[in-house]
Amino acid sequence: ILKLEVPEVDKSTIDIKVQDNELTISGERKLDPGPSDALYHRMERGYGTFRRSFSLNRSLDFTKIKAIMKDGILRLELPKKEEIITLLQRQPD
Repeated sequence: ILKLEVPEVDKSTIDIKVQDNELTISGERKLDPGPSDALYHRMERGYGTFRRSFSLNRSLDFTKIKAIMKDGILRLELPKKEEIITLLQRQPD
């Protein structure tokens, strides 16, 4: 499981790709300008495009990656290949 904090990011702007054992997540956080007379004294969140890449183990089944976005958290479930699970179950304790 991989979790990323993506508050104020519309899930339609998030792109998830796997290529050559590398998982890349990119998207965009747009600044809501608010009322025309709004002045920000402090902003603790970056805005604009973002991109993160992670190297993946070959034991993962890239065809079964599942992405869930809830409450500003993007959760990726990265399951192992069935043959790896079977092999691990056969290992003595």
